[in-house]
Amino acid sequence: MTMRETGDALRIDDTPGLHWVLVALFVGVGSLFALGPFGLLTDAEKLSWPLRILISSLGAASVGAGLWVLAGAPLSRLRVDRAAGKLRLDRWGLAGRFAREWPLGAALAVRLVEGRGEEDGEIFQIHLVLRGEQPIPVSPVWHHGREPIELVAHRLAEALDVKVLSEGLWAPKVHTLGA
Repeated sequence: MTMRETGDALRIDDTPGLHWVLVALFVGVGSLFALGPFGLLTDAEKLSWPLRILISSLGAASVGAGLWVLAGAPLSRLRVDRAAGKLRLDRWGLAGRFAREWPLGAALAVRLVEGRGEEDGEIFQIHLVLRGEQPIPVSPVWHHGREPIELVAHRLAEALDVKVLSEGLWAPKVHTLGA
């Protein structure tokens, strides 16, 4: 998650590049397995048809898993434009582009949510608490490392002139807003 500040605007980008590398790996290797038994690989004709179908099915499952990871890891961009008095969230992903805009006065707080990831590691998300809406994650991707995410949360709260709320594992269900 990166921040850029220019004049009266703050931009927060979340480009989940490591997720996309994982997607490329799943889709690439999965495609080889899905297509390999049907002539893409040499000596494929020596395999029995049930074995070909099994190998191809496992490859197709790998491709599906990669696309599932991609669907959950869109590029997210949040812009706070104090001069225009607007807050805008854009997401680009497998399902296309999503955009939503609010007046700055709709922001009530910035929430730093902590959870547990694999191997009991701490993971974090930043949510916008907006008037009349469920909390909305700035990005649907969870991040490791408290300090960098906390820095972004505090800078965002400062730009919106609101407080940062911290919540632990049992935070209420949030609306994922196009994720």
